[in-house]
Amino acid sequence: MKALIFILLIFSCFVGFSQPQVRVEVYFQQDDSKLSKKLCTTLDSLVDIYRENELEKIVLIGHTNSDGSQKYNTELSKSRVDNVQKYLMKVYSQQLFDIGYKGENNPNYDNSTSEGWVKNRRVSVLMIHKPALGNGNPPPMDNNEVFNNSKTLEEVIADLLPKPQSYEIDNQEENILTTQKGVKLLIPRHAFGKEEETVRIEVTEYLTKSDMLLTNLTSQTPNQLLETGGMFYVQAFQGSKKIPLRKPLGMVIPINGEKKKGMETFYGDEQRNVHIQQTSVSWDNNLRNIREGSPIIIDASRSWWVRFVDFLRGREQVTNRLDVTFRKKALENSGLTEEEKLLAENYLLNIGSLGWINCDRFYDVKNKTNLIVGDSPDVNTRILIFFKEMDVIMSPNYIRAKSSIFQDIPKGEKVIVVGLKNDEDQLLLAMEEVVVDSKKVNIKYEKVTKKLLLEKMSLIEK
Repeated sequence: MKALIFILLIFSCFVGFSQPQVRVEVYFQQDDSKLSKKLCTTLDSLVDIYRENELEKIVLIGHTNSDGSQKYNTELSKSRVDNVQKYLMKVYSQQLFDIGYKGENNPNYDNSTSEGWVKNRRVSVLMIHKPALGNGNPPPMDNNEVFNNSKTLEEVIADLLPKPQSYEIDNQEENILTTQKGVKLLIPRHAFGKEEETVRIEVTEYLTKSDMLLTNLTSQTPNQLLETGGMFYVQAFQGSKKIPLRKPLGMVIPINGEKKKGMETFYGDEQRNVHIQQTSVSWDNNLRNIREGSPIIIDASRSWWVRFVDFLRGREQVTNRLDVTFRKKALENSGLTEEEKLLAENYLLNIGSLGWINCDRFYDVKNKTNLIVGDSPDVNTRILIFFKEMDVIMSPNYIRAKSSIFQDIPKGEKVIVVGLKNDEDQLLLAMEEVVVDSKKVNIKYEKVTKKLLLEKMSLIEK
């Protein structure tokens, strides 16, 4: 497992106080306390700001999310603090440090959400400057020190992101859940183990281009483009504790438009680019053990689907809480058999792992070229391209000379280049339709409200 996935620096300078502070949140991967080389480089640039004789105190507080026992989480938070302190002591003496470790207690974020689950795995670092002398004003700052209380782009658009939907199920029975957008999860009996009873399922749906832009989701593997039929984030909890999947689930996704052949299940891992302070999801289609480390049972015979189709046909005795209304609707076909209707109107996926899930197929590009966009992403800017004729979304493959390079795109393809920027809490949007060739594309931004942003994004939906 990779060590640290990203670091977020939050600078706060309180002019009314004589002791300005720098607060640093260091985020860790699940069950991990190691410091990566990238984190160490970032900490090096941070300690360059303050010399030891300028500091009154350095406070380190370790935290975890609610996965695992309280004793384990306390030890994990201590290990995280110890590693951060050990590294900083290469520069600062031990007497400066005031340390603590809270484990899963006093979370800053809601552990029942995917964002909170990640952000509670952290060490908070508070660097407190010595009291100012003379007129009570803070000591002069170096020109490279920037204390900025403005929100990042992620924070400005946070209220526009798709919200998690929560459902309670009886794990001792079979269940079918129907989401707000009509996606169905087919959950077999004992999907989360024989011991669990009431389980809470949390589903977040990303089915529109607006959803994907705002969440910074793309349909690409590290080496190949994908065409998406919908993206999802699925978690399961008992109380506040995240629990693993023990049996594969079924997912039925309504088709928007023409059905595409070759759709299959892809799984995603979040990756943080520390250079531009953005998180994205990298996809692959390999069935694997779920992230919590527990083994899954792969039903290669697809007997779960056979039983589901039989259930729709009324051949199975129903003694549980399955959605009878859905069964009746499925039986009201238009000259098709129940199975034909099901296959014609939906994508059917076998889900062997919770977390990020993508209904995708590979998109084979023959006549390739690069697209160059004259702007580059950073903590306050997103640059994505959307294909006009298919559901393909790309982020830049790399940045060169402050331009975004999109590699291996079909020459002659019509795409829409979208830039979204935050300028001191003011949203700026650029949308430019182009035909792909080797020429550089320059985009022009205009101010938008959140409402206007959503209206303009709706124009590029098929």
